[in-house]
Amino acid sequence: MRLTTTSRLRTRPGFSLIEMLIVVILVGIVMSIAGVRVSGMMTQQRVIRAAGTIQTDFELAYALAGRNRVPTKITFATSASAITIKVTNRTGDTTFKTTDLKLLGLVNGDVTASSNTITVFPQGFASDTLSIQISVTKNSINYKRRVRMSRAGMVKVI
Repeated sequence: MRLTTTSRLRTRPGFSLIEMLIVVILVGIVMSIAGVRVSGMMTQQRVIRAAGTIQTDFELAYALAGRNRVPTKITFATSASAITIKVTNRTGDTTFKTTDLKLLGLVNGDVTASSNTITVFPQGFASDTLSIQISVTKNSINYKRRVRMSRAGMVKVI
C-alpha cells in the first residue's frame, strides 16, 4: 500500500498578497478623503465656537453695565502672542473677563474688528456699533462668521 501526500497540491485558506494590497490601497483612499472632510468640519466648528464666545462676551458687557449701574468697556486688541477681547469697567481697573482667541486656534489675520474700544452704558446703549469678523481659509474653502453688536444691545452672529 502506497501513501500519497497531497498537502503540496492543496490550497491553503487565507488571502493572497494581491488581495491584501488592494484592500490597503482602498482603505488609504477612503481615509484621505475622510481626513480632508474632517479637517474642514473641525475648522468650521472652530470658527463657530469663536463667534459664540465673542457673542457671549458682548452680552456679558451689557449685563454687567445694567447690573452694576456703571459703564463697562469692551476692548479688542491684537498682538503677536494674543488676540484678546476684554470686558472691564470704564477706567480699566477691574477686568471682568478676558478671552484669548488664539487659544481657540485662530491667528492674527483671521480676526478683524470695526473698532477697538466700545463703552456700554447702564441704560443699555453703547457708544458705537461693533462688528468682529472671523474668516479662516482651509483647503481653499473660506469659513466666515461675523458678530455684530448694535448700539442698542442687540448681538447677532451672521
